[in-house]
Amino acid sequence: MAKKGIKSQRGRAENQWGATKSASIKAQLTPTGKRLLLEKIKAFGLSFAEILERIARGKIKLVIVPDSLAELIDNYGLEKLTQDAVIPIEALLEIKTGRMPTPVERLGLCRALNLTEEQLQEAIKQPHQGEHSNNGCNC
Repeated sequence: MAKKGIKSQRGRAENQWGATKSASIKAQLTPTGKRLLLEKIKAFGLSFAEILERIARGKIKLVIVPDSLAELIDNYGLEKLTQDAVIPIEALLEIKTGRMPTPVERLGLCRALNLTEEQLQEAIKQPHQGEHSNNGCNC
């Protein structure tokens, strides 16, 4: 990124990190994913490269929204989750199909799935992959 009045020279640092930018990254996105990403980058008022640099250096924190609770249960394994969360399999099947977990079940799920209470709440809100969502994502 050239600075006003300073000619760019290959191999000379001209950014706040004191390093040259010579490494490239290539990624394939869906058209919707690309559009959404560019909208988010534009809202920051920074370049794509600067956003990636700041993420890599921990200057921008990312929050991972967990899968739906049903998907988390499937991925963990029903039998193993029954043991680790100390929740009967019948109760886990009910929770998987939409029943709200009790406070004790929430505690067990958080502990077994290594989630915070907030992350568990987000997972409960997420539609299962089989359900339809209007967020523009075809996943």
